[in-house]
Amino acid sequence: MRPIKGDYITVMDIGSSKIACMTARVTGDPAGAEKNRMTVLNVVGYSKTPSAGVRAGVIVDMAAAEKAIRKVLDQTEKNLSSPIDRVWINTSAGFPRSEYSEAETHLGGAPVSKHILDDLHAKALRVRQQEKKYIMHAFPMFYSADGSDFIVNPLEMRCGNLGVRMLCVTAELPPLKTLGVCVEKCHVEIGGRAVTGVVSALGSLSESDKKNGAVCLDLGAETVSISAFYENRPVYADMLPFGSDLITRDIAHAFGTSVEAAAALKRNKGSCEHWIADENEMIDIPTFQDDSQHPVFETFPRSQLTRVIRPRAEEIFEKIADKLRADGFPVAKNRIVLTGGGAGLNGAAECAGKIFNAPVRTATVTRVAGVPNAMTSPDYAVCAGLFAYALQESFELPPEKLFSGFLQKTGIFSAFSWLKQNF
Repeated sequence: MRPIKGDYITVMDIGSSKIACMTARVTGDPAGAEKNRMTVLNVVGYSKTPSAGVRAGVIVDMAAAEKAIRKVLDQTEKNLSSPIDRVWINTSAGFPRSEYSEAETHLGGAPVSKHILDDLHAKALRVRQQEKKYIMHAFPMFYSADGSDFIVNPLEMRCGNLGVRMLCVTAELPPLKTLGVCVEKCHVEIGGRAVTGVVSALGSLSESDKKNGAVCLDLGAETVSISAFYENRPVYADMLPFGSDLITRDIAHAFGTSVEAAAALKRNKGSCEHWIADENEMIDIPTFQDDSQHPVFETFPRSQLTRVIRPRAEEIFEKIADKLRADGFPVAKNRIVLTGGGAGLNGAAECAGKIFNAPVRTATVTRVAGVPNAMTSPDYAVCAGLFAYALQESFELPPEKLFSGFLQKTGIFSAFSWLKQNF
């Protein structure tokens, strides 16, 4: 059920490098907001903490992850008059990926009803269900009627044949269940769950991007979440099990410094592009020699840092491009938007543009009233996107529709029990 005026929405970005939590009050009717539903939100509590027990989006230490989640929930609750009882979360667990299904039905000129659409959707999902895939999301991308493609809403149309092309985002179930159990051990229910790539895009892409077509790359610490929108609907979603931490570790290895110092160097002095000023600028880097616990500062040209960063950044973007090409996605025909922590690296957009041969820009995250400036960078696109996901009119099939085949085979009561365990 979507939030209404007076409700509170709590969202939580459970990442590999940080866990961020925000609570907003719904101050108006989301359906009445003419252009941007986010204008009805006012953030009244927020917190973040270094992640623990999470690797590449997967829970690897339940106790550590639970402790970190409890910490951000407790800190966020300090500004609230009541405890948080429900959260909307993202996930990269279970290796989410895009699967496509198509189905067609003969109508003989009859009008398209909601019942006919439900049957058509169920037919399109049947292939994925027979493969025993766990379907996280199912998005009807477009419909076709008597040879006419890209129909957005066929209700009440009359046609001889009606078809649908469906995007199903599937994932392995056990890691998702582990994440759900970990969150619920913190005494909160999961109000909604969405794949990271989709919500990151919702928090980063402009209305024009979503309408005309764009690819969103969320460059996380240990994962790259990819999604694409067209005609205001997701048309692609996937995840790669590596991220910008590769660059951090390259810096630590090249200069003999700590991972923490390398991360700060990447953030404050790092770049993917060579600038003229870099040749003359010198930087001090703490190095550790002879197993000493006390660093010795050495001076290096800033350009040397760039020479460490650039090859790995190029490799990351090349692997993303290879993945998109392998899936048949036309990268060069789309705008590309970078978000996530890795998007903050200087020159990242320029480097990506050369690899993709396409226009690339760093995201401007959708602003929500009450959010501090420190939490409006691309690193917080997921939180903004989760708010948008919670407020929007659904562009996907509801969970109960995804398991219609399961309902028919096992009976209503066991099916409801299964749904309760898995959502």
